[in-house]
Amino acid sequence: MFPFFSDAYLNYYLNDYTEYDYEALENAEKNHFRTVDKKYNDSFTAYGIMVNKVGVCESYAATYKLLSDLAGLDSIVVTGYLGSVPHAWNKVLLDGKWYNVDSTNNDANSGIPYLLYNSDDETAEDFEFSFNKNYWTDEGLQQFESNDNSLDYYTSKGLEVNSPKRVIKLSYS
Repeated sequence: MFPFFSDAYLNYYLNDYTEYDYEALENAEKNHFRTVDKKYNDSFTAYGIMVNKVGVCESYAATYKLLSDLAGLDSIVVTGYLGSVPHAWNKVLLDGKWYNVDSTNNDANSGIPYLLYNSDDETAEDFEFSFNKNYWTDEGLQQFESNDNSLDYYTSKGLEVNSPKRVIKLSYS
């Protein structure tokens, strides 16, 4: 175990040292997300991120899970959709509460720093993340509910925008 790793370190590593494999995504889309050409297989595994430094959401989520296990952090891989596109991200247990982390769509890949970093389920749903409930019972899903947004990057830094006046204030700060 590597207890000096934190969820913040994992997020930085995945943002700063990896790239999204847009060709693999296009290939998956072309195949209706059922299969991919053999040359893109690594981009759907932790190997793709850890060795090749490229991957898609599935590999980012698998790598986050692998590294959090090594760091002694409890996390799970969550599957569902981002808008209408199949997507995978993580939930991490911090201070006894579950938070959403999408290391795929942080600054390097979406242009929005900390897009879904330590956010609650309501924030995830506001950004059009939807959970695939086909593989969990309702009772099973409840154990990973995230109702606390206090560690969300924007909330914890006082950067949350919830009104036009707040946007103007932050714009001129």
